[in-house]
Amino acid sequence: MSGRRGHQPDPDRAALAELLRAFADVPATSDESAHDREADEPDLDLDTNKNDADQDDMDDFDVERDLVTEHDELEHDQLEHDLDATAPSTSPIPQLSPVPDPIVIALDDDDLPDPVYIEGNLDRDSGRPIVFIEDDPTGDTIGTDGDRNLRRGIEPRMRERRVAVKRAESRKRLKWVLLIGTIVVIGVGGLAVLGSPLFAIRADQVSVTGDVYTDAERLQSVIDDLVGTPVLVADTQAAERELEAIPWVDEAVVRTNFPHAVTIELREREAMTTYAGPDSKFRVLDREGRVLDVLDKYPFAYLLLGGPDPVDLDPGEFAPTGYAAASELAKNLTGSVRGRIKIVEVTADGSRLVMKLDDGTEVRFGEARDLFAKLVRLETVLSSPEPREPGVIDVSTKEVTL
Repeated sequence: MSGRRGHQPDPDRAALAELLRAFADVPATSDESAHDREADEPDLDLDTNKNDADQDDMDDFDVERDLVTEHDELEHDQLEHDLDATAPSTSPIPQLSPVPDPIVIALDDDDLPDPVYIEGNLDRDSGRPIVFIEDDPTGDTIGTDGDRNLRRGIEPRMRERRVAVKRAESRKRLKWVLLIGTIVVIGVGGLAVLGSPLFAIRADQVSVTGDVYTDAERLQSVIDDLVGTPVLVADTQAAERELEAIPWVDEAVVRTNFPHAVTIELREREAMTTYAGPDSKFRVLDREGRVLDVLDKYPFAYLLLGGPDPVDLDPGEFAPTGYAAASELAKNLTGSVRGRIKIVEVTADGSRLVMKLDDGTEVRFGEARDLFAKLVRLETVLSSPEPREPGVIDVSTKEVTL
């Protein structure tokens, strides 16, 4: 053929279809992309004078190619639509969110707690996150679970940490037990030494004050019980009770002074009256009628009591009501009256009380009650400037009679 290129063989349709299918995988969203793909195809310079049969074959090939291209473009558009539906509206291309850094919570304390799971579990098929709290200040604890390999790698560390925590707690308890045991041993040893005879009360370091009329034998018995007793274990309260049982002692105070001394302070009762019992011995009474002592001779320093029914009493016992009332009266006497009294006669039941003065005057108080008010009436009569003859003064009522 003159004026034309050399004759070229007809393309293989099966090969062209395979090439189109291969190139269809390349995304194309517009006519421009299809045009570029067509531009890359081999330029087939066919003879314009080719016969009609060949031209029909080429037309069929073009139609088939266009159908394949259109089908590929539809699949590509569907893929883009699916991606747009799942991607955020602000970004046409889906972006993978970065994996957050592990969140570590460190508990700095001497008491190491066991690790605790807040949420999730360690099941391999579980899809929920795991939050793991551990008292690890190094910061290498993983807070959220990643893949299964990482989660399987934490479990041995967790077991080792539990063992370490339990061992630390055991060591701490052991330290406390040893410390407490040491303190107890030291305390017991110290008390044993202090309570030994090395720190006992010595006889030459016992001091007593206030013992004027106190029974010396009974006082010495209490002192002997204290001597030789360790200062820290001496029963001072028991010693005070024994001392106060002595008739003359009203109150006793016993104090120990480390390492060997003890002091005893006594406050004795005050004697007010005395009377002679059927055995002719004189009982000394305090204001409450308590018998302080029994004497063979008359103690003239005390007010003498008499009566029709005296009783024999031992030291520490209490006299009848009448004698106790007369002793209370003697305590309230003024010096001007007391110096003029010879004797006070009283019945045991206190139904009659009579005071006899040195000038022969007889003062009648009636029953042994309201004695203070009756004594005031007597003081008024005796202090009057008007002359008075010895006789009877009755102060048992408000109307004093002479």
